[in-house]
Amino acid sequence: MMPEECLTRIENAIHALVEMQARHEAQLEKHGAILEQQSAGIRDLIVVSRTIVDVQQTTDNTIRQLIGTVDRLVNTVDQLSGSVNTLVKSFQKPNGNQ
Repeated sequence: MMPEECLTRIENAIHALVEMQARHEAQLEKHGAILEQQSAGIRDLIVVSRTIVDVQQTTDNTIRQLIGTVDRLVNTVDQLSGSVNTLVKSFQKPNGNQ
């Protein structure tokens, strides 16, 4: 092989390597951008999940308070019912008639 042919082959190989390196760098940039978008998406999902957990805890607390209120109302109704029964019995004659 002539020195000129050898030099041409080396130059062609170098050009091919430079082109391949450029393609790899472009792919790395593309993948880097994709990874950054995915990371941003994951951060957004974390924020959403934290928000959901916070809302669920608030809802649980509200339901507990509501249950406490209903329990107090039931106790009050039971007490009033007992008082009404006692009052009705006090109006009855000794033989059970009114």
